[in-house]
Amino acid sequence: MPNEYPQFIVDESDSEVIALLDQLLADLAAVAQEYDVLHRDSPSDDSVLGADNTATYPFQIGHFVGYCMLQSVDTCRSITRVVRDENGKVTLPIMSVFTLARSVVECAATALWVLQPSDRRSRALRRLQFAHSELTYETELVKNMAVSFDKSEEQAAIRTDRKSRDARNADLRAIADANGIAYIEYENKFPGWLAIVEAAGSEFEDENLLPSIWRMCSGMSHPSLSRGLSLLKFNQMSVAGNTLRGTLSVNTTNVVGVLAITHLSVRKALTRWRAAKGLLNSEHPVPVPEAVSR
Repeated sequence: MPNEYPQFIVDESDSEVIALLDQLLADLAAVAQEYDVLHRDSPSDDSVLGADNTATYPFQIGHFVGYCMLQSVDTCRSITRVVRDENGKVTLPIMSVFTLARSVVECAATALWVLQPSDRRSRALRRLQFAHSELTYETELVKNMAVSFDKSEEQAAIRTDRKSRDARNADLRAIADANGIAYIEYENKFPGWLAIVEAAGSEFEDENLLPSIWRMCSGMSHPSLSRGLSLLKFNQMSVAGNTLRGTLSVNTTNVVGVLAITHLSVRKALTRWRAAKGLLNSEHPVPVPEAVSR
């Protein structure tokens, strides 16, 4: 990195920490390669995930999990590129590693969350809860964007969204009907990111570890002075009257801890995804929704 940005330079005095960081970067690159192989392996119809896909068409659980893992490993790739300069030297931006780690954790946690239940109905319910929240979000996005259009274009955009939303809602209800799920169980019942991360955290020996890392990274993804001061290092340079000058730099040990748990969350999600593709489905009969948009 350019010399005028000394806050990016890693303190290499602790060779053990730097070695751990190098290993974690290699581990993050490895999970991306593992994903490249795993996502090409389509589940058989008689596997757990294959049956789940049939039961949740056209909002297939397998497609959703695959997307979550794609976003997760793509962000892993971004981390490995952000923390090395063009010469391969390890450098650490003050904030962005935490922001990227948060994204990785949320995506991996979502994949774990939807695959976790041992029964298909519960997995389908979680898929419906997430899908319904996305429809709501898309409608709000369309309304916000359409405000900048002229009146006729605004109304046309809202009508198009309403038509699409109605069709997708009908699909969701068809899935719910097929799986014996009441609409009230999933409509406007998105549990929130904390609940999803906490559920995924139960996969760890210390179930509080993943939620703690997520909270830490969330505090660095938004303006939080208290979080920044607690995670970064302030190097005092001068004091003049009421003015204190200094630089903020990265605490490399904190980054290593965050990336270690981040990597583990992706690894656990990949393991569960692989298992869902390989395990034989034992829940019969497999419901087939009468999807409106089929």
